[in-house]
Amino acid sequence: MASLAPRQPTTSTRDAEVSTHLSVKAGDLIGYTTGTIVAHTWDFYLSNTSKHNRFANQARYVNSGDLQKLLTADCPYGYFSEAMEAEYYARFGDRSGQDGPGTCDISPDRIGTIAGGWFKQRFEADAIPEGEVGWGMAIVEGADGEVQVNDERHTVRAQHGDRTYADPKTVTGEHCYQYNRQPIEYAYLKLLNDMELAAAFGAGECPAQMPNEYSVYYR
Repeated sequence: MASLAPRQPTTSTRDAEVSTHLSVKAGDLIGYTTGTIVAHTWDFYLSNTSKHNRFANQARYVNSGDLQKLLTADCPYGYFSEAMEAEYYARFGDRSGQDGPGTCDISPDRIGTIAGGWFKQRFEADAIPEGEVGWGMAIVEGADGEVQVNDERHTVRAQHGDRTYADPKTVTGEHCYQYNRQPIEYAYLKLLNDMELAAAFGAGECPAQMPNEYSVYYR
C-alpha cells in the first residue's frame, strides 16, 4: 500500500485516485484515518459491478464522464455484519446532534417528483464533452433525515419538524423549503415536467408563489 501513496505528503486525496486490485477478506484491517483536519469526517466509496442503479435519465449517466461511477455505486454499510451495520447507522444524526433514521439511498431520482439530481443543460449524448458532467443541483433527503437543496451557490436545508419540511420524493408539483438560520433563505422549486425543474433561491421567508426570476434545470 505504501508504494501507491503520493511521494509528497498532502492534506487532501481529492486528486490522488489510484486504480489497483487488492484482495481482502471479511475482517481484514485495511487502514486507519482520523478524517479531515477540521471536522474529522471522511468518506468512502464502494462500487459493485453486479449493481445496476437506475436514474431518471439513465442515458445521461451512461454517457457522462464521472457519472458512470454512480451506475455501480452501492451502500457500504450493507457489507458489514448485521451488528456492525446497525452500529454504523446508529451513529447517523442530524446537524443538531439528534439521532437520524439511518438510510442509504444510492439512486435518489424519482421521475415525476423534484427528488434527485438536476443539471445545467439538456442532455444530448453527442454534445457533452468527455468528462463534463454539468452538475446543477441536488435535491435529496440524507441519511440523517434532513432535506438538502444544493446548487453551486446555495444550500437550503429542512429537517423533520420544520414548517416547510417535505420529502422530495413526494413533491410532484411545487414546494418551497425555508432554511431557518440567520439570515433566512429559501428555495422555491417547481416541476415543469419529468425532465425540467424551475428553481429560485432568495433571502427571507418563502414567497406565496414562484418568483418571476428563476433558473431551469434538467434531468
